[in-house]
Amino acid sequence: AVEEWHPDGEQILTSLTRDHFWKHGERFSFVSAGKRGPDKILFDAYGSDGRLSPDGGKLLFTRESERWWRKGYRGSRSSQIWLFNSEDGGIEKLVDDEQGSRWPLWKPSGKGFYYVGQRDGAFNLRERNLEAGKERQITKFEDDSVVYPAISRDGSTLVFRHLFDLYAIRLGKDEKPQKIKIQFPGDSDWIAEKRRILDKATNVAFSKDGLEIAFIAGGDLWVMDTELKEPIQITDSAEEESEPLFAPDGKSIVFISDQGGQSDLWKVERADAEKYWWQNKDFKMTRLTNDPVTEHDTAWSPDGEHISFLRERGDFWIMKPDGKDARRLFESWNDPQYDWSPDGKWLVYAVSDNDFNRDIWISPIDASREPFNLSRHP
Repeated sequence: AVEEWHPDGEQILTSLTRDHFWKHGERFSFVSAGKRGPDKILFDAYGSDGRLSPDGGKLLFTRESERWWRKGYRGSRSSQIWLFNSEDGGIEKLVDDEQGSRWPLWKPSGKGFYYVGQRDGAFNLRERNLEAGKERQITKFEDDSVVYPAISRDGSTLVFRHLFDLYAIRLGKDEKPQKIKIQFPGDSDWIAEKRRILDKATNVAFSKDGLEIAFIAGGDLWVMDTELKEPIQITDSAEEESEPLFAPDGKSIVFISDQGGQSDLWKVERADAEKYWWQNKDFKMTRLTNDPVTEHDTAWSPDGEHISFLRERGDFWIMKPDGKDARRLFESWNDPQYDWSPDGKWLVYAVSDNDFNRDIWISPIDASREPFNLSRHP
């Protein structure tokens, strides 16, 4: 594994395992960066986390080491910091604390180093003078440890991880850890896009002048002109829409939507009523009914004063275009067929009685008289 570049830029410090794999077979070596050749073993003893001094003549490294995330460990497996001197081949133990010390980093002067030491259950950044052995604590985290520190080449800035964030410290300045803000596009809200090709429509309705069409495609409500044929999507819900109907004056469209887990009547209007439906990009939605009962078979009265629809098994209802004054005109256990009179004041419908005998009836919507049986089928 690569540890770091040698200061001369021609060699790479690596760690390897050659033998004694069962017991501390790790060794430090130099590998030439320019040409292939034999590895040069620094010394015949184990170690890890090696860091070369600025002149390349010394090596800081660690031995032992319990897992760094094991808080509060004290014992013989606590990590220690050692120093190797290439001039005389000597190896010296520098820091041996029962709570552990790891990740040494040289100061640019070569006269000292930084490392992470555990005190009172959390690893914090510390500085140690190589000759005098004096040291000081730099960070003072209590909730969790400083891990995986790295220092800039000029020694002015040190970066480390704490919990799930990166921090930077200006060494020799205020030395207050500053959280590094990293923004990755994957952290932002990502809206998955799915391309669908819609090649058919259902429940088509035409405007009074025949120039515009409202239809259902892919379960959503669309509008389109009959010349350019450029569809504009009005609804974009996960639920199904159905039965679009233009109002007689063309100012609104009534339709049925399953939004919210129940079938209800909705009305949509253009944001800009001066433009055609297909020229609008924004629309105003109004919920006309809000109940668990299913509405279906909607129709406009010719004068535009009422919207009619069926509920339950076949009950006939009417209401104002704004959803107010909803009332039931008659009950039925089966779906009636019905139509409005041209003036919007009468209703003709066919419905079966309890003997499955189907008759045609006519009735005023103001209930001024009882419904009249036109067919009188025996």
